[in-house]
Amino acid sequence: GVPRYKTPKLVYILTDLCYLSIQKLNLYGKVMAQKNRRKDRIIGKPKEEKKHLIDPKHKNTVWTIIVLIILLIIFIINNTRQVPDHGPYPPNYNQRAAQERLK
Repeated sequence: GVPRYKTPKLVYILTDLCYLSIQKLNLYGKVMAQKNRRKDRIIGKPKEEKKHLIDPKHKNTVWTIIVLIILLIIFIINNTRQVPDHGPYPPNYNQRAAQERLK
């Protein structure tokens, strides 16, 4: 075995070695972190930002307004045009009597 008088020195040496190795690892980690901070890796081609015609925040609102305006125009056109009466009248229909009832 190991003599008693060498045991404390061996413990101190091992403790110092552990401490130094931990410091070395921390130092190595800090150096690597600084190296990683210095250069950002870009993989592939850099993407250019697209310029939008309409701001994306207001895009849904604009499309809703456009659809409502189109529906309003179609509604107005449908209800303002004059359509002539087509087709045969029902049997026993008297046009003069119908005109008098409407007055």
